[in-house]
Parts: sequence; C-alpha cells; structure tokens
Amino acid sequence: MVDMTQLQAIYGGTFDPVHYGHLKPVEILANQIGLSKVIIMPNNVPPHRPQPEATSAQRVHMLKLAIADKPLFTLDERELRRDTPLDGANAAGVAPGAGAAQTAGVYHWPGFATDLSHLAQL
Repeated sequence: MVDMTQLQAIYGGTFDPVHYGHLKPVEILANQIGLSKVIIMPNNVPPHRPQPEATSAQRVHMLKLAIADKPLFTLDERELRRDTPLDGANAAGVAPGAGAAQTAGVYHWPGFATDLSHLAQL
C-alpha cells in the first residue's frame, strides 16, 4: 500500500523564465492528489527545444525567488550539471508540460518511465 503522505513529484523543465503558469497548476495538482513535495528540476540541455536564453545560474536564481515562500517546492540542480538531455531511466516520475508532451518522441522513454511511476501532463 502506498503511503499517501509521502507522494512526491519531480517537475522538470527549462523554466526560461519560470512563471505563474509553471507553479500554480502544480500547486493545484499537488492539493488534489495529496503530494507532500514537488521537486523542481531545471534542465541544462532540453530535448525538445533550443538552449534556454537565460543561463543556468539565472534560471536557478529566478526559481529560488519564485518558490521562496512555497514550502511545497524544493529545487534540485543536478540536471544542470548534465551535458546531454535527460534519458528515460533517469526521468521516472517527471511530469512533462504540454509542450514537452507533444514532442514525447524525442525523449528516450516511450514506455519505460510509465512502468516505474505515474506521469502527469500539465
């Protein structure tokens, strides 16, 4: 049985720049399904779009400001150290945004991640 108080989500994206449309839908989803934590994981090399205009440091700074008063969110910077796109084995639990989900074929996870976790498209 799943302990519903420990449900967490990993929310990956470019966040260039982070905005209300990134955070509010995730807050609503978290409240609806009882997530205890949302880990924001900005990427360095997006698999579905050109490199971001803002630097990694600028995006981290914007994200820290955006979530400073939101205890639901934590920031994980490990993807910013990668020089390749995220692959399926490491993407388990990622909740792609609508734009990313439309280009899911460029991800290396056609069914792998769904066998290990639940995916939510925002």
